[in-house]
Amino acid sequence: MKEKLSVADFVKHLDTYEEHRVDFGRKHSGIMASMKDLEMLIKYLNDNKIIHIDGCVLLDFCSYIRQVRKNCAATMNRKISSIKVYIMYLTFRGVEGADSIKIACWGRARGSYRGPQEALTEDELHELIGLVDRDSVLG
Repeated sequence: MKEKLSVADFVKHLDTYEEHRVDFGRKHSGIMASMKDLEMLIKYLNDNKIIHIDGCVLLDFCSYIRQVRKNCAATMNRKISSIKVYIMYLTFRGVEGADSIKIACWGRARGSYRGPQEALTEDELHELIGLVDRDSVLG
């Protein structure tokens, strides 16, 4: 049986991960957002006294950010992406247990269906096009 990824190992490699992202030319704002996402997961793990990470823990974290923190699908997907990329980094580094998490199976969050969107009618479209001033350079 494969070992699970320990929270201690998950936390241990954060500094080198941040340096790695900088070395590969990632934008500072993106790195900071990813680090914030990972720190939120770590806080969740610590608050819930979780010592090993597996797929069930990550799904529970998704439920937490959706139901308790009221994150929308886009925010959830950014957090999921941050965690997936970090776990891939840990797997590449050979951190014990990182490869036991099947991140490829971890789907994206979906937003609620907003219903059909209204389109302009043909008359409205002709009216809009007619507003363009064709006699001027800017038009």
